[in-house]
Amino acid sequence: MSDEEDEYFCYICAKPETNVTRLIECVQCNKYAHFRCKKLFGNAVTRAKSKPFFCSVDCSQMSSHNIRQTTTNDDIIHELQVLGNAVKGVKHDSEKFRLLFEDTRMQIADIVSTSKQIEKSQVFLTHQFDQLTADFKSFKEEVGSVKAENSKIRKELKMWQDTCGDLVGSVDRLEVDMDNINRSAKAKNAVILGLPAMQDEDTVELVCMLCKLLNCEFVGTSVIQCARRINGKQHMNGVPPIVVQFTSEREKEELFRRKRAYGVVLASKVRDVFNGSTHTITIRDEMTAYGRDLLQQAKNLQETLKIKYVWPGRDGKILLRRQDGGKIEQISSKLQLAGLQPTNSKRVLNLSGISPPNVPQSKRM
Repeated sequence: MSDEEDEYFCYICAKPETNVTRLIECVQCNKYAHFRCKKLFGNAVTRAKSKPFFCSVDCSQMSSHNIRQTTTNDDIIHELQVLGNAVKGVKHDSEKFRLLFEDTRMQIADIVSTSKQIEKSQVFLTHQFDQLTADFKSFKEEVGSVKAENSKIRKELKMWQDTCGDLVGSVDRLEVDMDNINRSAKAKNAVILGLPAMQDEDTVELVCMLCKLLNCEFVGTSVIQCARRINGKQHMNGVPPIVVQFTSEREKEELFRRKRAYGVVLASKVRDVFNGSTHTITIRDEMTAYGRDLLQQAKNLQETLKIKYVWPGRDGKILLRRQDGGKIEQISSKLQLAGLQPTNSKRVLNLSGISPPNVPQSKRM
């Protein structure tokens, strides 16, 4: 039997073979042959392995001759065959172990490669973590600085708000004082609403007719300096109001007293040509620009504050009534209007949009 570096040679095809399980050995001359070269396949291979194999007739005859002449060596031959089969099994197992070792070696190489990659990843992650730690420390320092700055800004803002509140109060008082001055210039003026307009009308004569109906003592044109229509976009029931300037405040106040004593005055009672008119006559002070603005802001808040009635009063005041039969509230400044609370509410309504118009928007409270 030839054995060079675990290679066997088939005596038929003369090719080397490292896998002994593909070969069958002659028990006489120890030559090897491929099962395929001997045309043995499937079950034929199993049967060939189960009995002694002879590569040729000569080996078979020689073996028979030796058996007949050396019957005393049968046990030795049998032991040798068993030993040969054991060697074949050892070689077969050795091949299996070699392949298993090779596979294990490759797996170990993969594990080593993976471990190196994990180690590199750990180094990278450690670096990133150190960087994040440094960034976080820097961020905490910045946050602390921002908190300190924010606290400083809050204090400054509180001081600014206090100052701004004082400024708003001062501006509100100044506007009220200016409004008092402007109203004093209009103290002799009254506005009459509800008298229908006619072509080529004499407004002074029309006012005198109203004064006569109300039984005013000063009936006559001598106490009326002028009377003119206000042709604005907004006027009562489509009828332009009339602004009347009296010679003194006394005549105007008498007109107001007589009107209150008379009660409801219909336009049809003033002049026959107004028969069929359903307009009622209303008399009020001529409003200043501040008063008109205050009235408009009160009307804008009417729904929010749940106020049912809003109308102009005397001396530049705005009158409010939240419901029928309710108490009449007087508003004389925009700051006072801003402090109103909605009906059935215990908190102050945020009416920041009602600051005086002369204060810049950024400083309104």
